[in-house]
Amino acid sequence: MRELRKAKDSFDYESQFRVDGVSGDVSLEQDYNKTGDGILWGLCSGVYIKAIYSEEDVAHRNRMNAYKPIQQGEKVIIEGQIYTARILGNFSDCVIFDKYTEET
Repeated sequence: MRELRKAKDSFDYESQFRVDGVSGDVSLEQDYNKTGDGILWGLCSGVYIKAIYSEEDVAHRNRMNAYKPIQQGEKVIIEGQIYTARILGNFSDCVIFDKYTEET
């Protein structure tokens, strides 16, 4: 089971991951509908082009190219708890992570 961590900021490339059917890199965020709701979700970042790519940029691209995307229904660990991925589609809010229970 893979472990995901919330993004520290929009430049936290180490926490990014891929989601099946989503074209960009995804960051784990909290509070989907309103501040304090606690819902964990994935924010797809847009594609960008740079004039010069640093070694860090190249390493990140290589890591993302090798990353096996999160699948619909896949269980992941977030902050020590098990969650199930519910993919919404190729949108900026592409996935929601529902807390795992025996019924799900």
